[in-house]
This record gives sequence, structure tokens and C-alpha cells, in this order.
Amino acid sequence: MSSRSRALLFLFAVAAAVIGAEAEHPVGGWEPIANVNDPKLRDIADFAVKEHNREAGGRLIFRDILKGEQQVVSGMNYRLLISAVEASGGLPGKYQAVVFEKVWQSTRTLVSFSKVA
Repeated sequence: MSSRSRALLFLFAVAAAVIGAEAEHPVGGWEPIANVNDPKLRDIADFAVKEHNREAGGRLIFRDILKGEQQVVSGMNYRLLISAVEASGGLPGKYQAVVFEKVWQSTRTLVSFSKVA
């Protein structure tokens, strides 16, 4: 098989994977995440709390994910309702975090983090 044929075969495989991913998660709309206990999602939530602490000088400790949604964009947005508690003690509070992830670049960015009443 020539290198051109292999390149075309690779491009077709990538296109099929992208089309399959878009069919599973339509671009643009927020969809609920069924398993908020998924280890990857918990890692993203923990990242959000730690990044918020770094940016705002906070002292929150991640406890749990109460609800999650995802949105396909030029990567993936995760909108999470998180339970966290102040390191000094106290009752857990609820926080909404949005994290943007580009898996193929291994990057995550905290888009927003706010306390929910």
C-alpha cells in the first residue's frame, strides 16, 4: 500500500470517528452526564476547585459532584455542580464550575467558578 493510500485511509478513519462522536454528542447543546462518579469527571471537578483556589486564593476542598452536563465545542465543556467545603471547616457549599478540555492537547482551563445560592 502506498503512503498516499495509507494517508487517505487514515483521513477516512478520522472522519468516521469525528462523525460518530458528533452523532453521540451533538455540537453546541448541553447534555446531562449520567455518571457523575466517573473517575475522569471527578478529576475534572477536583481540577476546578484547585484552579479556583490558585486563582482566587481560596481554601476549598472538593467533596462531591452533584450534577454534571457536557457540551461539545472545539473540545469539551463540562458544567458541574460541585459540593466543596472550606479547609477551616464548616458546612459544604455548592459551586458551579465550567471547565474547558482539549483532550488531544492535554489541556484544561477553568472558564468560571461561582458559589450557588
